[in-house]
Amino acid sequence: MSDEVRRGFVPTDAVDFDEPKLVLLRRAEDDLRSLLDRGYPMEGAASLVGNHYQLTARQRLAIVRATASHSQLAARRERLLPEETVSREILIDGLNVIITLETALSRSTVFRCMDGTVRDLAAVRGSYRIIGHTHTAIRLLGDYLEEIGAAHVTVYLDAPVSNTGRLKTLLATCYEHRRFETHIELVPNADAMLRGKADIITSDAVLLDQCQSWRNAAAEIIAKRIREVRPVPLDEPVRCPDAADGRIYVAVKGILVEDGKALIAERSDRPGWWEFPGGTMEFGENTEQTLVREFREEMGLCVEPAKLLCEYTVRLNPAYQIVVLTYLCRRTQAGEVKLSSEHLSYQWADRGTMRALLMADIRDALDRNKLWDIVL
Repeated sequence: MSDEVRRGFVPTDAVDFDEPKLVLLRRAEDDLRSLLDRGYPMEGAASLVGNHYQLTARQRLAIVRATASHSQLAARRERLLPEETVSREILIDGLNVIITLETALSRSTVFRCMDGTVRDLAAVRGSYRIIGHTHTAIRLLGDYLEEIGAAHVTVYLDAPVSNTGRLKTLLATCYEHRRFETHIELVPNADAMLRGKADIITSDAVLLDQCQSWRNAAAEIIAKRIREVRPVPLDEPVRCPDAADGRIYVAVKGILVEDGKALIAERSDRPGWWEFPGGTMEFGENTEQTLVREFREEMGLCVEPAKLLCEYTVRLNPAYQIVVLTYLCRRTQAGEVKLSSEHLSYQWADRGTMRALLMADIRDALDRNKLWDIVL
């Protein structure tokens, strides 16, 4: 049980998921999602896309685990419980959550996926063993369960996987004096026990499509408690069409001002990059709906647009551009900021802090449109 054991570590990941490959993988993701939207089965679509982009086996597995159709993503968002929701009865996909946390603690490859979950590529293959990071993973999960007010927790472990009996004993010992009651069950199939249930903790895609409600525990724990880990960002596929087929995308940002300071956030995929909350429009939305959704997902805040302040264009690639619409917004409901995994941190910033931290194109847009006095 040495800490030197690294769950899910594969040396070639450093090459398979470096920055140049990440651009390729995001293009592959976009193509895969397009096929899923058209009703193609995942296996056939993934094979087609993987062959087209000549992806390695682990790259193929990564985009399969990270990608879902637009309808799947919308349904999963509807079932996702906000972080501040108090849940008394919690059902946990034990191996799924613990292995992801162990992989992150091992500094092995984990991914931030389209549905906001963090997933790993660790393969159990019918055999699990406790490692040095297991105790920490169990402790972090226990801390999370206490924070959300859990009273009764049931952890399901797959009995056919070897050594889950030992894991059951360790869980029982670690949670003996916690503020919640724990039941740990060895079952033939944990997925079957969780299917169709409410208040489940898992990142298993099939269960997310079939449950009543779920919590994104692993992603929240990694974002807050294992902050030195940077999940590979596969949550935002980017289309990179040929220059002759250039396209325009629309992003909506919101400036929320309180007590003379504006809310800004630091991106997880680009530490040191600060921005106003917001994101890309999804099909069927208008700009106001995008703003409301993005604030709810990224910040855990309920807002509404008050005034359109400016528009500017970002050219990230000769083949496409992003039009950014920035709104002044206001709260519709009180609440504390609850960061998603998309951001590392946030702060309420005055003008000087924003000039120091915000990305250059955002500062330039505020300067060009003479918005500093309006915003602050």
